[in-house]
Amino acid sequence: ADSLIYGNKCKANGGGVFLDNGGIVRNCTIAGNSAYYGGGVYSGYVYNCIVVRNTTRNTSSPSPVTGSVYYSCLDVMVSGTGNICSEPNFVDETNGDFRIRLDSPCVDAGNDSYVFEATDFLGNPRQVGPVDMGAYEYQLGTAIDIQPDVLSPGTVCTPYSAKLTASGGTSPYSWRVATAVTEPGLREFE
Repeated sequence: ADSLIYGNKCKANGGGVFLDNGGIVRNCTIAGNSAYYGGGVYSGYVYNCIVVRNTTRNTSSPSPVTGSVYYSCLDVMVSGTGNICSEPNFVDETNGDFRIRLDSPCVDAGNDSYVFEATDFLGNPRQVGPVDMGAYEYQLGTAIDIQPDVLSPGTVCTPYSAKLTASGGTSPYSWRVATAVTEPGLREFE
């Protein structure tokens, strides 16, 4: 549980993880592994994991994951309750940083029923709201204050922009619009 499994190669089955006799992986990030069959995970049960960029050399059964998969993010869809097929939005995969960003679809997308550890891979609290998929729980940063310089009236069907200034916390900042109220006829964008 709560492990990063990355860059492994296997000539047989289970490049990242080989589970036998009903083995289980929970809240793991399994990426960049390869094997003949089940490049990421072979057999067993997979819960709340991120399983991406794993390769399988067996062209007749090319799935990088075998076994039962639930509430996990995959780049090749595997049937199972709560699974998503999406880019996980790692902080910096190229340099080995597999933490998820605020805009990751894996944030709050796991199932709390499969969590038994109090901390994630880095020793941070495992649950900051609903559990995340993968080895790293997204950690809310220090609160920041965002203020507009000036918000001038907008015109319907005309592009609009506003300059915002952030202070406090630690940059670089990740952000999203949580709520917005617009005049009737204007569309909201996130």
